[in-house]
Amino acid sequence: MFSRYAVLIFVVFPAIVAGATYTDAVARKMLTDAGITIVSSGGCSDQNNAHCTSLTGIHSEVINGAYGIIVFKKKSGCAIEVTGGTEIGHAAGKHFITFKV
Repeated sequence: MFSRYAVLIFVVFPAIVAGATYTDAVARKMLTDAGITIVSSGGCSDQNNAHCTSLTGIHSEVINGAYGIIVFKKKSGCAIEVTGGTEIGHAAGKHFITFKV
């Protein structure tokens, strides 16, 4: 039997990002309201701790844009679990600049 879970990395290129960003609290609420789970191995959201899952400063397009994670969940019907966002510990110039989740 196939699982309805998807493993993915969202990339929104700077050319289509309007520039608006969200606080961690706002992004979390939008995702959880859409039925998307956010998990942290450290049980925290501190952007400066690699064991946390932070959404601080994430671009709005990544969350609820035309190609964002909420639209992906709705169209795919998959269960989505976010385990990384804008926290440190990822490759330089990647997650921390808020274009990946």
